[in-house]
Order: sequence, then C-alpha cells, then structure tokens
Amino acid sequence: MRLEGTPAQPARVSSPELDVTAQVIAFDIAKGAPSEVRAQNSVNLKLNLPARPGGEATRIDVRCANATLTPRPFKLVLKGKLNGFYQIGNGAKTTLTGETATFTRTDDKNIIADVTGGITLNVPAEALGRPDALGDLTITAQRGRINQADGSATFSGNARAISKGANAFDVSAAEFVLTRTADGTISTLKTSGRTLVKLDLPPEPVTAPAEPGANPSLGKPTHVEIAADGAVIDRATSTGTFDGNVKGFYTLNPVNGVTQPYNFVGTRAVVRYVAPTAAEGNALSGLSVDVKGAPLTIEAPSFNFGF
Repeated sequence: MRLEGTPAQPARVSSPELDVTAQVIAFDIAKGAPSEVRAQNSVNLKLNLPARPGGEATRIDVRCANATLTPRPFKLVLKGKLNGFYQIGNGAKTTLTGETATFTRTDDKNIIADVTGGITLNVPAEALGRPDALGDLTITAQRGRINQADGSATFSGNARAISKGANAFDVSAAEFVLTRTADGTISTLKTSGRTLVKLDLPPEPVTAPAEPGANPSLGKPTHVEIAADGAVIDRATSTGTFDGNVKGFYTLNPVNGVTQPYNFVGTRAVVRYVAPTAAEGNALSGLSVDVKGAPLTIEAPSFNFGF
C-alpha cells in the first residue's frame, strides 16, 4: 500500500499508537497487519508505545526527512535533520537533534535509543529537598546511547554535561556514562579520556550576626576545578575519584575569613563533600581533598606561625 500527498496536503496515517504525515507513506502487509511502515519527505511522526508488563510507556514526537517503523520486533529508524523528543514513562524528555536515531526494544519491554550526529538531553531539576539536589541538567554529545533496561546512558564525542542553579557543575570528556536509580535520580558519572570537571559546592551555613539587627553572614560556594585522564563521581557518597595526570585547584570562601586558594598536581585525587547535616561522629563537614602521586605538588595559602 502506498499513499502520496503534496507539501501542502501530505499523506496521513492516524491511529491511537501512530500518527504520521509525510509526502509519501508506504506499507508492507503480512498476515493482515503492517510489517513495515516507511515515510519519506517532510515526516512528522508521533508514536505512543504502551507499557509492557514490567516496563514503561514510551512517547516519540519528531520531525525528520525519513522514517522506517518495524512493529515486531520493534525497531524505529529516523534519518535526516531530526527535530523532536522522546520520553520514557514520566522521565525527562530527550531532545532529538541529530542526523540518525534508532530505537529498539529488548525483550519487548525496555527501550534502547541510539542517536548520532548530535544529541541533547535535558533533565529537569531534582525535587529532592536535599542540599545535594541538582538543578537543570543539559547533556550534549555527538552520539548518545540510552538503555532503559539498566538505567545507563553513554555519551561520546565532545561529551559535556552542564547543570545550573544549585550545586552547579560542568563536566566535559571524550566519553562518559551516566547511571540512574529506579526513581530516575542520577547516581554515578564515569568518564573516559581527558576530563575536565568544574563544580560549586554549597557555601558554609549561615552564621548569626554578632550585633543585633545586622545581616547574617553567608559564604560563597566552594569552587573546584580538576583535570584528569578519567573520573568517577558517586553521588551516594558525594565522592569524586580522579586518576591520571591530575591537575586542579579549589577555592575556599569562609563566612568570616579570607578567600583561600589551593592548587594541586598528582596521579590521583579523591574529593569528597560532607554536608553539615550528614556529618556524624568524628566526620567533619565540608570539603576534603586527598591527593597522591610521585611527584606530588600542593600549593596552599601562606600561614602565619607567629614566631
């Protein structure tokens, strides 16, 4: 079956699961059902995949040059100037801006999305009510592969993740892998290749003014920048581990004190932040940096020993 339209009045196929318009739409029929659907030229496709047992519904809404849909086993290939998004369950909308996107389903349940030619992933701010909650997150790369089954997302080719607002950070690397927990919260980030991480840690808690009526004192965020050959950031422990040709610095901004810059060079650095509310026993709140290597260099502010 073949349907032809014009730019002004394109062909259209509409159903609860698939709504597509294009200048040309062709069907292959097998056993009384479409075995393949092909749309060409000025494609506007909306696809709603109902949830399977143990899975989540998936929504795809995109404009492109060409699209090919195979219902079983499920495979959707989009090509040419993609402009749209897809969404798994109630998760974040992944913007489709590349040249090619391929969607498949594992065990007829979990979606795997593979996008090339430029990908943008927009993740809304976390509503966790915790000091370490992330603000809006934008990830860009030349290629992205998102696996619903294990909650991982791999980005390669000038990969970059930028989060603004609370706990701002900027991570760039040749490749990195994000993993998420069951509720969609980002749990780990692992990079490969030369990596640059910039982040702002929460300032020290507000201190009461010394004089009645004065404004309370609040320090600035602690700024950290580290370059390395690879890094692993674990949110559960608020720890970042950096390996290989490590160079970095951090700037402490005490509430009632002088700004304190620190520079370091080594082969490994472990950076950990403990929120004041999470400090227990002998644990100290704030930033800790453990640098190792041979040679090892640490540049710290000058001290007054009072001799």
